[in-house]
Amino acid sequence: MAAAFGSCFGSCAPAIVGRAARASKNAKWGLLFTIVTPSASAAFRAIAVDCLCNRCPRGHTGFMALYLAFDVGGTKTAALVADENQVLARTTAGSIKTLRVPPEEAMANLQALLAALKAASGRTLHGNVACTCIGTSGISAPVVRDWLLSSFREVVGGETVLLGDEVIALDAAFQGARGVLAIAGTGSNMVGRARSGAMVHAGGWGPALSDEGSGHWIGTEALRACFRAIDAAKPSSADAVSPHGVPIPITREHLPSLLQRFLETLELRDLEDIIGAANSLTFHSAALVPATVAAARSGDALAGAVLQRAGEDAAALVAAVIRKVEALEAADRVPFRAPEVAFVGGILSHIAEVRDAMHRSLAAEFPGIVLQQSAVDPLEGALWHARGRPGTHGGAPLDAPALHRRV
Repeated sequence: MAAAFGSCFGSCAPAIVGRAARASKNAKWGLLFTIVTPSASAAFRAIAVDCLCNRCPRGHTGFMALYLAFDVGGTKTAALVADENQVLARTTAGSIKTLRVPPEEAMANLQALLAALKAASGRTLHGNVACTCIGTSGISAPVVRDWLLSSFREVVGGETVLLGDEVIALDAAFQGARGVLAIAGTGSNMVGRARSGAMVHAGGWGPALSDEGSGHWIGTEALRACFRAIDAAKPSSADAVSPHGVPIPITREHLPSLLQRFLETLELRDLEDIIGAANSLTFHSAALVPATVAAARSGDALAGAVLQRAGEDAAALVAAVIRKVEALEAADRVPFRAPEVAFVGGILSHIAEVRDAMHRSLAAEFPGIVLQQSAVDPLEGALWHARGRPGTHGGAPLDAPALHRRV
């Protein structure tokens, strides 16, 4: 660190270097000496203060610690760099999650993120970062955990904290305090924390088991609603079945309007095409969410009912978390009040119909419950952890492998 300051002084203020060398072998104390020495000019004092506070005009690093926060998803990664007082830069790039991309691609994306943060902040990161907090799913998997730890140790240095993505989002809203977080994006998961710090979950079992209110759920249920409507429709003529007993194909114009939208979205021709696509292993039903929302907002009853039920089913999972919190707090001997609810994820952030339906359903069961007005930024929770706020991380002990890994 002293060497770094010597370089800074040499290029910014040679007079400071000489004075610092006479006052102390440690560049930090040389800076302080310059600031308080009556004979130092106001200009030199200003340069010394800027260097000490990490504001060197040439971009040299001062003594104020730097912190990195990462929110790692399957398709993209968001990151920021901050000091003790402010966020200095933010950026996004491709995923660095090795469950989703090859290690070589993950490293290239990580290097791109760090280069962008360095360029935007004007700070050298390697060797100057006190702590990095990374939030992602799947950190109990060695292929994810080990790669992240070794890679950040190599290219960043400093301490590294690994947390579940739900933990950094929860702490973006509540910073270690009591609360509930509803997550609904491509998938869904609900998590809460009691006064004791104990954490509870509901949902999040994957699309085949429990993903209520998610993009996958909405797309799948919208398709099912269309086919239920087809099954319930009365035949338009006696020719609905051929003389040979084979059903006559339903023409496109006789399909539910929502299903016609889906054909356009997927660039398919007819009913047989969408049946084949929807039953394939590679089908991503979340791709149908924008068309479902557009249909609902244009008055389509099928689409509107799907969004309504998405909010109600998400609320049922949130309510399950609240009841678990209530059970944990039963011994507190104070009247129970439902925790405040925060939310994150593309569905709850951008589809008011789902969010409002969830809130109405929760309010019917827990009168007066508070739903935060805007989505949380998970990076803020990661930054809170990186800066080392007191207490446990994510309400979990430091050795809880499913939520936290610290080195």
